[in-house]
Amino acid sequence: MTYEKIYLICVLIILLLLAFSYFLILQYRRKRYKNIAAMIGGEYIDTGIFNIGKIIGTYKEKRYQIESYRDIGFRPTAYFPVSRGITYFRTKVSLDCKNTGLLLQIFPRFFVKFPNWRYIYEIRAEETVENYHLLFNLEQHYKKPIENLLSRSVINSSEILNALGAWPLTTNSLLITKEQVILDMRKIPKDKSKIERVIKTLFNISQSIEKNPIRKIEKSTV
Repeated sequence: MTYEKIYLICVLIILLLLAFSYFLILQYRRKRYKNIAAMIGGEYIDTGIFNIGKIIGTYKEKRYQIESYRDIGFRPTAYFPVSRGITYFRTKVSLDCKNTGLLLQIFPRFFVKFPNWRYIYEIRAEETVENYHLLFNLEQHYKKPIENLLSRSVINSSEILNALGAWPLTTNSLLITKEQVILDMRKIPKDKSKIERVIKTLFNISQSIEKNPIRKIEKSTV
């Protein structure tokens, strides 16, 4: 047997082992999602043997969903509109919200020393790069309404921080879109009480946004 054939066989074996390892990881995650669904009274939806699947359910008549997706390690902003980095799995916990106001992305440090305006951004749906929404620094006139919204008694800022993750440097974030409030995180909590607390927090945020949306102020062209 020639050296080239031995080399090709070794490469093939390594690729097969990697593929098998990836398959086992997917099956482990699928089982984990099924256990979570059973714990919180949700429904596990199978999306194929090579996908993790997702969990759907309702909380006080609002639909929630838990699903994994592949993402890159660096997200673009208005100032760095180039996405790059490694790909890895993230988890989204989303809950219905009829938002007629501003779209936002909020990072945990915003709540550490509430409000820290360096860690909250406006999402402008019409401006994207490589299918990612660009993030813009918040304009001054939006700050007071947002502070009032997120500091209401129904939404305790420490409650949101706990849902985002105790470590303030985490890449977790809270997204407020037109149709959902979303907790985007690297890992999903394994504990039933923590998952239920995340869903409850998203519900409280959704209720407040629907009652008091942060209205978009259109700039005058005159």
